[in-house]
This record gives sequence, C-alpha cells and structure tokens, in this order.
Amino acid sequence: MYSLDLIALVGELLDYAFIAEEVSRAGGEENVLADIPVKAEAYGWGAGYMGFTTERAVAASGANVTIAVCDTGIKSNHKIFSHTDIVDNYNVLATDKSKYKNSEEGYRYTDPYNVDDDFGHGTAVAGIIAESTPSNVKIMPIKVLDYDGEGFMEDVFIGMEYAENHGADVINLSLGGEVRDGSMATIYTYDQQLSGYKALIVSAAGNGDENHQARNMDAKGINTIPAEMKNTVCVGAFDSYGGICSFSNYGKAVDFAAPGKGIKVAGISGGVYTGSGTSFACPYVAAAAGIIKAENSGLDKNDIENMLVASSNDMGEEGRDDCFGNGCPLFRNSNETLDINPSVTIIDTLFPYTGKEITPAVMVKNGDEILAKGKDYIVKYSKNINAGTAGVTVKCINGYNGSATASFSITKVGNGLNAWGKTVKVKKKKVRKKAQNLAAWQLMDVSGANGPVSYAKLGGSGKLKINSAGTVTVKKKTKKGKYKMTVRVTALGDNNHTPASRDVTVTVRVK
Repeated sequence: MYSLDLIALVGELLDYAFIAEEVSRAGGEENVLADIPVKAEAYGWGAGYMGFTTERAVAASGANVTIAVCDTGIKSNHKIFSHTDIVDNYNVLATDKSKYKNSEEGYRYTDPYNVDDDFGHGTAVAGIIAESTPSNVKIMPIKVLDYDGEGFMEDVFIGMEYAENHGADVINLSLGGEVRDGSMATIYTYDQQLSGYKALIVSAAGNGDENHQARNMDAKGINTIPAEMKNTVCVGAFDSYGGICSFSNYGKAVDFAAPGKGIKVAGISGGVYTGSGTSFACPYVAAAAGIIKAENSGLDKNDIENMLVASSNDMGEEGRDDCFGNGCPLFRNSNETLDINPSVTIIDTLFPYTGKEITPAVMVKNGDEILAKGKDYIVKYSKNINAGTAGVTVKCINGYNGSATASFSITKVGNGLNAWGKTVKVKKKKVRKKAQNLAAWQLMDVSGANGPVSYAKLGGSGKLKINSAGTVTVKKKTKKGKYKMTVRVTALGDNNHTPASRDVTVTVRVK
C-alpha cells in the first residue's frame, strides 16, 4: 500500500456551520471522509428540477442499466429502494483485516458481500439514484468507506475495478481527497487505467478548503481526487435558486453542476435527512447518465457524456464555465406540449425607486419541479421603473404551455433636497415708503428638490414674513439693521419621491 497526503473532505451540515477536520489511520495514512447528512423531513427537490419525475416513465421501457455506488454501503431495506434491484454488492474492506481493525470490537468487516451501511452516506447517495430512476436501473453498492465514512484511495480504486469487471455502466464517486502535487505519480497511473473502462465515472467536485469556501482546483499545490482525474466526470453543486454553492470547488475539471444544497435523502434509520454538498449533486448526474443509457443502450461512455452536455441547461456565464461546467442536465420531451399551471415566487418583493428598470429574480415551479429560465420559461416585467406596483409575467416554452403572474413593489425614495440661506441688502429709503418683496431665490439656494416646493416661516424677526410660494416681505418703515428669519423649505415630492424638508436661516440687511 502506498501513502497519499489526503485531507478530509466534509459536507455542509444544514443549519450548522461547516466542519473541516483532518484524521488519520494506523500507519500514518490519511483518509477520505464523505459528506454527512442531517436529519430533516421529506425528499429533495433535485429530481423534479432535472425532470426525472417525467423521464422515469420513458426510461422504464428501455434496457437494464447498472450504476455502481462506491461509498459506505447501503441500507437496502429502506423504502426508497423498494422499486430498485440491488445487485453484485461487494465489501472491499473485508479484503484487508489490518486496515480496519477496531481495538474494542476486533476486525469489523469479514463478509465480502455484506455492504450494510453503518455510517449513512452511501444510503443517502444511492437513495438519490433510486429516487431519480426507474426499476430497470439497478444499483451496485460497493463498500469502500467504513463506519466513520473514512477510507483509503487504494480501496476506492479496487471498488471501481470491481464495478467495471461486473458490468457497471456508471460508477458514482461521492467522495474525495486532496493530494499534494508531489504525490500525483501514482494517481496518474490509476487515471490511465480508467481510460480503458467502459463505465462512465462520475465524481463530486469537493466541498472547498478547511473553511468550506470553494477552492480553485486549477491552483498549484493541491489536487482534488478523483474530481481532477482526466477520466472522471466532475460535478459541482448549486442551490434551489440556481446559484453556485459557496463550498463547491471550481476549475477546468468541472463538467456539470446539479442540485446540492438542502437535499432530502434516505437515512440508515429508515427516515429522511437533509444535507448539502457536492456528494449529493454527483448522484443526480450519475442517474441522468443511467437514464440516457437505458433509453439508448448502444451508447458508450463518451456518447453518454456528449448527450449529458447536449441536454444541459447553461448556467452561470454563457457557455461552459469553471463553476457550472456545461450546466445541469435536464430532461424534457420537446415533441410534446404539456399544459401546466406554473407558480411564480419573487425572491425579493420590495425595491426602492432608482430610475432604472427593476427585474427581480423569480422561482418558477410546476408542482414540486423547479423550472429553468430560458429553457422552460421566459419572463417579462411591466411598469417596473416608477414607484408603485409592478408585475412579472412568466410564459412557459419548449414543451410547456402555461403562464403565471406575480407582483412586487417599487417604493418612493426621499428627495435629495438641499437648501442654504443667504443675505440680501435692502435700501432704507425704499422700505420707508412701502414694504419690499424679495424672491425666494434671492435669499435661499435650493437644489435636489422633486415636486413643488413650499415655504413656511418657523421664527425670527417680526419685520420679515414669507408666503408658501416663497415671496419674502420686508415690512414698511423697517429701520436700519440686520434681520433674520428661519424658513422651512419643503419639497412636496412626486410620483417617485417622498416629501423632504430643510430649515434655513435667511438674513435681510436694511442699510
């Protein structure tokens, strides 16, 4: 056995902080650690989003397909596997009694055909495949990780070889480790062997660094395996709003993205759990590959990957990008039109007036299925500049027929009112004969007002007064001197601005 410098890979725990830890086995070899699910209530949104709910019926009449899951095993009596055949199970851990010896229990794995899941991750991953595929898609569980979700890359490769030799069409690897550049020679050897496999190998992109922030896999120093191996298909994760997950590794290795946050999965207790991580995005793409193979039995792994690319909804930057890869594979029969009543949810419903168009993001569903913008529907916005109620209209396209509307609000914003008082001189001989009227602009500089401006005297000399239109009057027979008055300047607002006031002091000097 060789030694690899592997750093543990842990998934996001829903409603908890990310955890990153480094653990090791006897003999100094470090392990691979799978994502960890957390308890929740119901199954996830990924199958509906990708169109499995309708495509299963089409694929059910196709050929038999086998998807191998190299993981922690499987609880085959969970109800999610009630329509799925479990075939050719194999426990790699039973081949080496020295690696998995427990000081308290002795050697734990003795039966090479017992793949009972004593950790839970494999059941969750296999459950996503079972949920997404018809009964002619079979699952081959291969136990390569132990009761702590830990294992050795050598055992992972042994499991992959077993899957290939026993006729697997697709191999799912929801696991990973980080290998230093200097330890890659052995990995290259295995990677070359994988090029000759008939099975399509699908792997998770990985869940970031020790702080679970996405890592650039193109950076030098550390390699994520098997995600960065040339002969695997690498899958990143996005959330239910179509945004890439903050933990999802990125780089040239990423081929596809799939739902990977807030995923409801099967648990070994018989219940349902919720977890997040690229481990849960990976089996959605493996399931898609299995369905394509079932419907097109003559395709080889390269043909299947090409069809995954062709069926993918472009996400992120236009064309392939380093976060979403080619996008998310979606199933839709373009030869049929389905009448639906879509629902529209506006993510944010309240916006301030900016003078520019407001186009809030929307989520569109057909029942539990999340539809894809541009592929399943288009969006139009009405009256979305000025303050008031604005509208969103969704029109379904490409095999869907239906529309829906929703509304959001654009609120008025405050005036950008500014005002400064000035000093004006009035000749005594004029005031002696009659009262003198001055315009507001002579005594005040006002800017940024929206809507009509109104004026009111708040206090000051009795020799001065002002009307609402802004005319300042200096009373008749006012004696020589300096007179001040405090004036409230109010911009009354308009359709897009609320009222605003400023208080200023004006000065009249009688000379």
